[in-house]
Amino acid sequence: MSAISLRELRASVIDKTAFTVLDDYRRISEGFLTYLASTPPTNIISPLHPNYRFYQFGKEENHKITRPLNSTLYLTDANKFNAAFKRFIAFLNTLRQHQEKTVSDELQTQVRALSQERLDLLSDAIFDFASLREAETWLADQN
Repeated sequence: MSAISLRELRASVIDKTAFTVLDDYRRISEGFLTYLASTPPTNIISPLHPNYRFYQFGKEENHKITRPLNSTLYLTDANKFNAAFKRFIAFLNTLRQHQEKTVSDELQTQVRALSQERLDLLSDAIFDFASLREAETWLADQN
């Protein structure tokens, strides 16, 4: 995926017709990871839950802060994500052919969570925490 802005990624997420096959989720996730690599936001580690991170985007995005991101599930490298996604697709194909489990539940959960969290992070460009304290309060309320 070529260089893309957060605004363009957000528009893609809002377009419900853009997600008709699994590869659509891979492409939007890859686009987001590419965006993060080219325009790294501030990475904030939760003081209360160190495995949770927040991204705070720059001035052009009004310094918006994302919802908490579980770093134990999150892959920040596009190549690692694509490799995990390919393994997941291979698993689905094997499952379809043999109707038996060949890939761990952990891998399935990680790939699903990664794709969903990227969509959530893009959606967060609309959902704005005013401060890290507000985001921490939201996280505490979720537990």
